[in-house]
Amino acid sequence: MQDSVFTLHNLLFGVYPYICLSVFFIGSWLRFDREQYTWKADSTQLLSKPWMRIASNFFHYGVVGIFLGHSVGLLTPHFVFAALMSDIAHQWLAIVAGTIFGLSALFGGSILLFRRFTNQRISLTSRWADKFTIFWIMLTLVLGLLTIPTSLHHATAYDSQAVTSLVWWVQSIVYLYPSPQFIEGID
Repeated sequence: MQDSVFTLHNLLFGVYPYICLSVFFIGSWLRFDREQYTWKADSTQLLSKPWMRIASNFFHYGVVGIFLGHSVGLLTPHFVFAALMSDIAHQWLAIVAGTIFGLSALFGGSILLFRRFTNQRISLTSRWADKFTIFWIMLTLVLGLLTIPTSLHHATAYDSQAVTSLVWWVQSIVYLYPSPQFIEGID
């Protein structure tokens, strides 16, 4: 039984990330090659301007902040962070910044989602893909924000092992040396 769990763990955290990355990059390349002018959501600003500027700014600043935070927080080598701050300080910085940027994106995205589905002019001119995309982004944001209580639990208990192990695992994937054992047993 232990061997099958270990094999499943290796498959999920050693092989599956590369399958996802391959699908992402090959799919993006094929889409760009075949339909490069469809990489956009149609603008709805001309159809209804109220709340558009504030919603768009909150959403986009939040998403960019989340992306940059994950990039810096997960891809910066541990020795760099160790020279600047403790592991617990790194975790608290991630929690605070992630909460701020996540709530910003959630606030702006909620308004954009609400407009996309409830404003008749916008809803009728929106493609199904536009509606699905904003819904999927919002679902992902909510799931990410729901992980904050678990992170808070670890941070308040001065347990930085979970976040440090996650950072090492992500870096092992990026460096093409997958090490799923880094996240074995993390709660």
